[in-house]
Amino acid sequence: MPEKTTLPLEVLDLDSENPRLPETLSRDQQTMLEFLARETSIEELMTVIGENDYFEGEPLIVYKKPKGKKYIVIEGNRRLVALRLLQNPNLYPKRKAIRQIAEAAKHKPPKAPVVIFKQRRDVLTYLGYRHITGVRPWEPLAKARYMHQLFLATGNGKRKADETYRAVAREIGSRRDHIKRSLDALAVYNEIEKKGFFDIVELDETSINFSLLSTALGYPSISKFAGCDDEPIRNVSSVNLPNVELLTRWMFEKKGDGETLLGESRNIGKLASIVESPKALEALKKGASLDAAYHLTAGIQGDFTRHLYEAQTSLQNANAVVASVEPTEEILVAARDVQKLARNVVVSLNAAKDEQF
Repeated sequence: MPEKTTLPLEVLDLDSENPRLPETLSRDQQTMLEFLARETSIEELMTVIGENDYFEGEPLIVYKKPKGKKYIVIEGNRRLVALRLLQNPNLYPKRKAIRQIAEAAKHKPPKAPVVIFKQRRDVLTYLGYRHITGVRPWEPLAKARYMHQLFLATGNGKRKADETYRAVAREIGSRRDHIKRSLDALAVYNEIEKKGFFDIVELDETSINFSLLSTALGYPSISKFAGCDDEPIRNVSSVNLPNVELLTRWMFEKKGDGETLLGESRNIGKLASIVESPKALEALKKGASLDAAYHLTAGIQGDFTRHLYEAQTSLQNANAVVASVEPTEEILVAARDVQKLARNVVVSLNAAKDEQF
């Protein structure tokens, strides 16, 4: 069972493996403190603690370093920074407001309530319940990084990937396919980051839509196009970098009108059809629009058939009640328009059929 106690701030360290920190950030204590102070509205938290004291019901979650007397704070890094700055605002002198809050604070706790776990692995399960399926969900990229940590800790190099996916899913109350898709997306994202986001203007860790990338890789054709195999975390060399660059540009690079080639997220299905059609894919590579390339795929056939059946159903419903409807001019115009559109469809289909013979 974890131990509940109180520890002085000087024995508590920020977590260098915090999945919410940018990968490019140096992981020394001062740099992490400055980032959290700068990027997480730390003044608000300092004000609350300074005015009301530290809330005992929100203990920091820690584990003891194997060597020495220090503890790593796995849950509560922002709160630890607020406590440190209340004690010593000179740790981040760039903001005058931080010094003012510290000077006016009624409370400057030198200690914090903690729950001590024996090892990091024990804390990962807790984080899963709290931030993946629990009440305080992280953003998708942080979730994926956390899942990666749990995947490695659970597999430990001895389990097959599929077994580990299922074990992780059971542990945090998720699904195997969701775990795999998130880790696939993380493997691809890591390669994008290594390549400097392919020098795409304004694209970086804070602006990229990781959820969109993850959703796209949920389509088998896009996943195959990107080169994701069954164990991407252990074998990222399988990632097809030229294709990953294409996907990244299609999904995230903005054109002159401020829109990406993909446009709305609902167009991912079209992109999935395009990448498995050599003819359509070649057209997209040469600069065709997404819709123009999609018209070269087999998917357009299914769309057309679906539209016809939907129209047929709507007309059947209209025909069932037509005897009870007053034939206003508006209704007559709409009915004639439907008649004209239906005639055009039949004429076009007959013409296409004649060309085949």
